[in-house]
Parts: sequence; structure tokens; C-alpha cells
Amino acid sequence: MKSFRIRLQLVESIRNFELICFADDLQSLIKALDLFPCFVGGVSWGAMVSLQYISRYPEQVIGLIPWWLPSAKDDFWKNIVAENFHIPADTALSGGMQAVISETDFLLNRGIRNDSGREQLISLNPKIFASVMKKWGDWYLSGNAHFGGLTDMELRKISVPTLIIPGKLQREADDEQAAHPFSTANRLCDLIPKAKMELEYDFVNETEMESFLDRWGKEDPKKRSLNHERAELSLHFAKYYPERVAGFINRVEKESW
Repeated sequence: MKSFRIRLQLVESIRNFELICFADDLQSLIKALDLFPCFVGGVSWGAMVSLQYISRYPEQVIGLIPWWLPSAKDDFWKNIVAENFHIPADTALSGGMQAVISETDFLLNRGIRNDSGREQLISLNPKIFASVMKKWGDWYLSGNAHFGGLTDMELRKISVPTLIIPGKLQREADDEQAAHPFSTANRLCDLIPKAKMELEYDFVNETEMESFLDRWGKEDPKKRSLNHERAELSLHFAKYYPERVAGFINRVEKESW
């Protein structure tokens, strides 16, 4: 929250500003852990961050894994932007930062899990907070966020092996309405020279799903009531993400990509 507070006071018109924040934070973490050079990847929003990261720090990356790259033009994404940016902004203007903490689920769940974070958030100027959040939200809705804010030319400069995985469910859905459209992943694959796109495995079966939910329910009864799709996605990533990433790293290291 401290770095977030400082950033809110900087120039608000910087291109792709939020993704740059995330990319720079990731750089600081990787540097602190001394993990260079490294493989970088992420799912959904994290896929956009991974693209922004390699654009800013290309010498640090030996492999890239953008998984389920999201669209910025569908109704689902508009709802996400409203929850993450526009609603907190409007709440800050109408009720101040205390209202943002008590009335917006997004910040309540992510930004104030400790007293220090809560104090940092309350101390922000509501007008500055609202202005920045609205600008960031509007940018995501502008259609420029498809590829982490990078231009076609910037994407063509990515020279490392790249594994692209589109959203499995969205291949059969209306592409315009998909949260992670196949067309976006396909376009990214066309732009990055060493990119390959691999479809996902089949999702988990019903027996695995029920067992997974039962285990969650023992820890927290509320988790047992998660909707079917969310639970399926959670188990899917836990089951397949490590395997797929390990396979990609192995091929790159053996120079067989």
C-alpha cells in the first residue's frame, strides 16, 4: 500500500500505468529473490502483466507463458472494471476513503488485510484516488489492454520462447462475449515470433470436483457453496498449471521449443 500511495500522487496520464506498477513490483520481487534469468507467466490479468514485464525487462526473461489472455471489450470485463476501479472511485468521491474500505468488496478483500494497509488507504486524497482509478478503468475498457498495453511492434520484438494457452471453455463460446477469447490468444500467437499455442487438457470430472469441494468445506463451510464453475477452475489450475509450466521449461532448457 505504501508504493500504491506514492504512485497515486504521480502523473496520472502515464500509458499503461497500472500494468507498469505491477511489472515493476514483480521486478523488485524477482531481484530480491535473485531469480534472474527467469520464466515469467500469468493467468488472465497476470498474462497482461507478464507481457508488460518482458517489454520493460527483456534481458531478464528466458521464457514467457501468457495463459488465458483476457479481452477488454466484453461485458464480463466491463463488470470487472466497474468492481475494481469505477465503483471504488465513485465511492471515494461520495463518502471518502473510509467508505471505500467499508463498502467496496474488492478493496476490502485485497488492500486492507492489515492495520498498516488500512491506514495508508484512509490517508489518500479521495479526489486523487478517484481520478487515478477512473483513468485506469477507462484504459482497460478502451480496447488497448488486450495484449498488456503493448503495440503490435512491441510484441514482435519479444524474442523468447512463448507458450500461449487460450481459455478452454471459450473455444466453443461466442468469441465476442468470452472473458478470455480464443481470437485474442490466436492474434498474440501470430505476433510473437517464437510463440506456440497449445490447447488445454479436458477439465476435471465430477468425482474430482466433489472431492475437492468436500476438502475445502472442511476448512471453511462457506467454500463448499462456491459455484460449480469457480470450483472447477480452481481445481483445474491446481492440477494442470504446474505440469504444463514444467513441460514448457524443460523443452526450452533442452532447446527443443
